[in-house]
Amino acid sequence: MDHILFKTDEGKYMTLPEYDEKHKEKTKGAFFYCSDPDSQSGYLSLFKQQGIDVLLAPSMIDQHFLPYVEMQS
Repeated sequence: MDHILFKTDEGKYMTLPEYDEKHKEKTKGAFFYCSDPDSQSGYLSLFKQQGIDVLLAPSMIDQHFLPYVEMQS
């Protein structure tokens, strides 16, 4: 899990440990992702205002994989 790269809404790539290190004060160990940046733009802007990156999970496999990742972390 430590070596899987996720693309963020800002176009950056980071691992979950990097995400956690960057946002641990604001997210308390949680990570946030979206499946459709266009339809979820309101939520993305709220996170952006708080300085929190959102991971992109646009494909069907991502949406099934990320709950598994949540259980592992």
